[in-house]
Order: sequence, then C-alpha cells, then structure tokens
Amino acid sequence: MPEESGPSAIALPLVPAEFLATWRSTRGFMLVVMGLFTAGFVFMGFILGEAALLIFGICAAVVALLAVALGKPLWDGVAMFRVGPEGLIARGVKQTITWNQVADVYIDTRQSGPHLVVQLVPEPGQPAKAFRLSLNMVHAKLHPVLLQTAFDFFASQSGERALRSVQAHVQEAAVHEAFDAKLVQLTPRVWAMPAVMLACAAVWAANLVSGMSAMQPGADELYRWGANAASAVQAGQWWRLLTAMFLHGGAIHLALNMYALWEAGLMVTRLFGNRGFLVAYFGAGLVGNALSLHFSGQSGVSVGASGAVFGVAGTLLAAVVQHGGKFPMGRSKQMLTSLGIFIFYSLVYGFSRQGIDNAAHIGGLIAGFVAGCLLVEKIEDDATPARRNKAAVIASMVCAAAVLLLVHFTPPAKRNVAVYFADIKRWNELQGELTLTVRSLKDDSVQMKEGKLDGAAMLNRLETVHAPALRRIESAFASLQLPKDELVGRYADAQRRYAGAMADLMATDAQRSRAPTPELTEKTRRLSAEAKEASAAMDALNAQAARKEH
Repeated sequence: MPEESGPSAIALPLVPAEFLATWRSTRGFMLVVMGLFTAGFVFMGFILGEAALLIFGICAAVVALLAVALGKPLWDGVAMFRVGPEGLIARGVKQTITWNQVADVYIDTRQSGPHLVVQLVPEPGQPAKAFRLSLNMVHAKLHPVLLQTAFDFFASQSGERALRSVQAHVQEAAVHEAFDAKLVQLTPRVWAMPAVMLACAAVWAANLVSGMSAMQPGADELYRWGANAASAVQAGQWWRLLTAMFLHGGAIHLALNMYALWEAGLMVTRLFGNRGFLVAYFGAGLVGNALSLHFSGQSGVSVGASGAVFGVAGTLLAAVVQHGGKFPMGRSKQMLTSLGIFIFYSLVYGFSRQGIDNAAHIGGLIAGFVAGCLLVEKIEDDATPARRNKAAVIASMVCAAAVLLLVHFTPPAKRNVAVYFADIKRWNELQGELTLTVRSLKDDSVQMKEGKLDGAAMLNRLETVHAPALRRIESAFASLQLPKDELVGRYADAQRRYAGAMADLMATDAQRSRAPTPELTEKTRRLSAEAKEASAAMDALNAQAARKEH
C-alpha cells in the first residue's frame, strides 16, 4: 500500500507504464538454474557413455522444454502488466480490469511469493472477488513502482474508494504495530529460544571437532553422542530422550530445524513467555521422542529437534485456535495458513521419504497443541503470574505422564542397536583380516609357481597358517548377529561361507595329496564350487551396494 495519503497520490503525474518479464526476477533465476541443469545432464551423458547419454538426454530435453514454456514471457515481448487510464492489463487475465471495478489494490507477500492483489467492488448479494497476480517475473525493485503506478490511476478515477482503502490499510498497519508492541512489552527479553538454538549449534560444532561428518554423520557416531533408540531406553538410558533433541544428522538437518523454530518460536515466546516456550519445546520434544520408540526407534536411531519444533508449531496453533479473536484482523488467518502449510507439507514429505521420523513430528505436534491449550497466554486479561505458573506446572506434568506411558508401553526393541553397531565395527575388522589372509595365500601361491616354495612347504603353510586363520575368521563371522534381511547381514554370511569353504578345501587338498581317493576328489570339487558360489554372492552384493550409492 503506498505510504502517501489519497490526495497526495492523486497529485503525482499519471504516466502509463509497462512492466516486462526480466531475468533478474524469481522466475528468471529459476530458469537460469534449469539451464544449468540441462547443460549438466548433457555433460554427464557424454561423460558416462552412450547408455547414459540417452537417459540424460531425455532428462535434458524435458527440463529444456519446461524452461522454454515457463520462460516465454522473457522473449515474446508481451508485458506482464500494463497500467494506464483504461485500467490494469495483466498477462494471463483475459479482461482489462477497469478502475471503476477496483475496491483496493496492494501487494501480498505472505503466501507463495509476492502477488499484486486487486480486490473488486462486490456486486449486490455476491461475495467479494479478487485477482491475485503473481509478480515472480517482475524485478523485485519494480514491485513498489508497479503498486504506486496502479494506485495512482486507481485513485485518479476512484478517489473516495482509494481514500477509504488508504485509511483501512493505515488503520490495519497501526493495529498490527500496536499488537506487536504489546507482545514486546509483555515479553521484552526473548532468551529461551536463542539459548536452545545456540545449544543445538554448539553440539553440532562439538560433533565436528570430534571428527564427525558435517553433512552426513554416521548412525553409530550419533548413538555414542546420545541418539534415541528403543533398546537403549529400555535398558535404562532414558536420558537419550533429551540428548537426541540436540543432535542432528548434518548441517542441512540442523539449519532446517532452526529456521522452522525461529519462525514459530518467536511468536510462542512473546505469547507465553520464556518459561512457556521451554515447557512447550521440551515437553513436546520428549513426547515426540517417546513416541518414536514405537516406530523408527525400534530398529534404528533418531536424532533432531524436529519433534520439539513441531511442538512449538502446535502450541502456536492452539493459541490461534483458542484466542484468534484477540489477534489483529488477518493475522490469525495468516498464521493458520502458514502453520497448516508447514505441517501438511512436512508430514507428507516425511511419509514419502525414508529416514525421516514422522512419529516424533506427530507426537511433538500433538503434545505441543495440548500444552498450548493448557498454558496461559500473556494477552489474556487474567494472565496473572500465579495462574501462568500453575498452568506451566500442569502442562509439564501432562507431558511427563505422556512420556512415562509411551515408554512403558513401548514394544520390545526389534534390534539392540548397541550390539548392532558393535557387530558392524567387528565386521569391518573381519573384512580386513579376510583380505589379508587371502592376499597371504595368493602370495604363497605365486612363490610356489616361481619355485621359491616347494610343495611340502606350501602344504605345511596351508595346514598350519592359512586354514586355521580362515577357520578363526569363519567362527568370528558366525558370531555376528547382523540381520539376514539386510545387505550387511547377507554379505557377512557370504564371507563366512567363503572362509569356511576355503578352509575345508585346504584341509581336503592336504589329505588328497597324501592319499588320493575318489571321495576326496569329489569333496574337493564340491568345496571349490561352494567357495566360487560364495565369492560370486559377494560380488553381486558389492554391485547392489554400488547401485544404491548412485
């Protein structure tokens, strides 16, 4: 809305103007990125060869065609907006919006990017209508120029309506400013939310100093730092429900959570105070992590402040639902819309991707909403300190009771993650031992072929060195409790079978060299086939793992 009043705006010279699409706009930037993707697809196709060229070529063609369709306004010369005495002409709108139809014109940046909103004069007995015209192809610096030009022509032909519009916007802005000032007065110092954010960032920095990856830390590393897991909590490590809230699966995970927390947390702190924010944040986070024990925590680990962040969103949602009438006009609708979009898309995205703990999200959201219903907002008329303290205690007790019940009724963990991570570590060590043993066997075979090792010496090394080493490795592989339905379990089983078959083959060869019999010959053939089969299984699993990485 122009800052000038109605009469001042009318006094400005009225010059018709056109506003063209430009590369220096949101859509233009997106098209540049799409162009880079197209070039990247083509480059990757040529690098990876003919088979990949077809696939990447198709991807490049699809992106290029989409870019051409989206970027048409950039090169066809047709203006996005034309503003003049006859009215407003907008690309994509078939009719000219004449100024005698207009009741108000302003820019809305609250939902899905900036839009020029043109409200029409309602017809008798009909609801008010409006055009929402996207500004994503107009340079951001020209948005206020477009608004001022449109408002000038609107005011020149509809002065009284324009004046009422100005007065309404000024009054609304004053109400918003007064409301925000009141919130600041009620909670002048916001320290709880920054403290929580600082703690999360400090823990992440400590993770980096300890050697963890900045972008993708290992699950075993996170577990050592306090990640949540059903088996650990059921073993008495309840503290993991809290520590997991300060751990994150990389810089992006941390940044997204902190951004979402800042958006809703500031308003929650203003409304409920620092104490109320902490009750909502930690109560919802603990409940979310307790619910996670029934799902992702059954066989893996979970980390992150997501449950607590959803809880803060739930608390704000409860405040708007209960006391939306005390918010300025449009503010409650705006917050409900923003919260609804955030919650909906976050949960949908979580259900569509593996590795996202939606149980913690949902548990935190519900707990936060309940806490928001129990806590007392400072804007309430009877929000005395005693009443607010009592409400905070009750909300804390409800969340604590929910945590106790959820943990108590958690089913026995499907996997003991401590044992699992120990077995993974031991499996990695055994792979190195198996590699060294096989290499030593090959070295002896080469020396025998070169005449540096005679048959008797080679036979002695097979019986006293290589076969015993392979049997120890086979026994160690057999002691692992890795799940057979996962690639790592199948791979360890193939390695166990290979080590056992090779050890038996050496022993049988030794027997056959001293007293050859048809039975030993057949046994040698069978053991050799078993070793080759186990080796082929390992190669196939290696290829499967490589495909998953790509």
